[in-house]
Order: sequence, then structure tokens, then C-alpha cells
Amino acid sequence: MAKKFSISAVVPVYNSSSYIKETIDSLIKQKRKFDEIIVVDDGSTDNTLEILNKIKGIKVIRCKHAERSATRNTGWKKAKGDIIAFIESDSVFDKNWVMEIVKGFERGYEAVIDKKHVYKPTTFIAKMNDHFYALRYRNYRPFNAWAMTKNLLKDVGGFDENLMGPEDVDLGRRILEKRYKIFFAKSAIQYHKGEPKTLREGIKRSFFYGSRIIPYWKKTKS
Repeated sequence: MAKKFSISAVVPVYNSSSYIKETIDSLIKQKRKFDEIIVVDDGSTDNTLEILNKIKGIKVIRCKHAERSATRNTGWKKAKGDIIAFIESDSVFDKNWVMEIVKGFERGYEAVIDKKHVYKPTTFIAKMNDHFYALRYRNYRPFNAWAMTKNLLKDVGGFDENLMGPEDVDLGRRILEKRYKIFFAKSAIQYHKGEPKTLREGIKRSFFYGSRIIPYWKKTKS
């Protein structure tokens, strides 16, 4: 008999009013339901909270603006689930996402990564990014994770709140250093809206992550 797990979704949000409802709807409509959905608002100044307060079946926690790593840590520490699934606020999740993620934990893994696609790619750049993901996943070796046991998070210390950008890669590095293995749930599909649609957006995104990689490099070399 397969082991039963309780699963908490942790969704950090900041000024996400233009897309958060579709994200939450995709979580609520999962075939294998989340046991709880926690949305951690990082001090939004738009009407994100107004939208969230109209959605039934979720728990909303409001914090002062402290960036994504801190809100993720706040969420998982408040969560009741055996498994914590960190959710991108600008993604839409296939209805089988949770069911596919759980397969990794049933096989004994304590960390799982899903498969990402570009959300409804229409421009040339968006289609190329989606094609890049398809190539990347052919012989994929996970270097980070989006779902993991709460015990693992306690062991590795959660996200480094001094990092913004490579914080998920940093967490993955510490997971692997602790000898945990990460399961690739290739049928758990996440459609990400935040991928660049134009060359200008691609350059802007590269600059954003490039300008924030130095603290991570310093950390890994210390």
C-alpha cells in the first residue's frame, strides 16, 4: 500500500493581481488535492490581497516586504504538511501536477522537481524558450527542487534569505550536499508566465539574474 502524505502548497506573492487568480485556480482544481494552500503576501501594494480574500479554501499570511526567500521560509514554517510544494505565483499547473509529484515521494525520495514549459508561447522568443526547455529535459539531472519534505527543509535550513535570484539553486546545492536525491517528475507540468516573450525581456531578465549571482558565488567559494 502506498504511503499517504499530507501536502501543503506555499505560494509567495508580491503585486500579483494580474495573474494570481489563475494560479490559485489551477491549484484548487488538482485531481489529487492539496491538504492546504498557503499564500504568503510579501507586502503587496496593488489589489492582490483583495483578490485573494475572495478565494475560498486558502490561507493568506501577510508580511512586510522582504523578498521571495523570506516569504517562502515563512510559508513552510507555518505549513502543516509532510510535503511542502513551493509554487510560482505566475504559473499555471496541470491538473495532474500533485499526483505526479507524489510519485517521487512514494518511491522514497525527499525532494522532487517538476517539468517547466512556457505558458502559451506565441512569439518567436517564447517558442524558442519552450524549445530550450524541451532540449534541457532530455537527459535531465536535477539541480534544484520545488517540492520536498518538511523534515528535509529543517535539515538544510530552508532558503537563504540573503539571496534573491539563485536562491533555489543554492537550496538544491545544499540538498545534494546532504546526500539527498532529487526525483524528476517529468509528467508534472508547470506552465510559467514569467518567461521572456521578447529579446528585450530576455536581456532584462539575464541582467537581473546576472547582477544577483555574485553573492551566491561568494557563498559557494567561502
